[in-house]
Amino acid sequence: MISYNILGEEDVENVDALGRHHRNTIGFLTKVTILEYLRRNRVIGATTEDGELVGFLLFADYPDRFRIAQLCVGKSNQGQGIARGLFEALKARATNQKVIKLSCRRDFPAHHMWNRLGFIALGEKIGRSKVGLPLTLWCHRLNHDDELGLWTAANSNI
Repeated sequence: MISYNILGEEDVENVDALGRHHRNTIGFLTKVTILEYLRRNRVIGATTEDGELVGFLLFADYPDRFRIAQLCVGKSNQGQGIARGLFEALKARATNQKVIKLSCRRDFPAHHMWNRLGFIALGEKIGRSKVGLPLTLWCHRLNHDDELGLWTAANSNI
């Protein structure tokens, strides 16, 4: 059984360790940056019954949207619905937010996951890799009755 909860400052080492194993696909964040996300209650963790951290989602929140900064699931736990569980836990935190946005390199395995989670590709931009590989900009509407929300998401900064 996996539980999904907001992580605290005491979890910085576990988040850092799991993130370091996947830094080639999720990017690198310093412990100071991770700690700042934790202090602001912006990290959702997926933990086993015995307390092992098997995944996390770092996010930023704005009055009208969420932005996923990183979503990471340990290799041995991938394909078990943990990414979906983290995503659902983020959606449950929505108050006035209308969309969830993120960017992901097209050549990363996670690129195909976003569509399965209900995200819509809005376009592409050049990433910060040495060779300038493209990033796909993804958006998920939280209020499906809000057509204006999708237009606004497409025209706001990620």
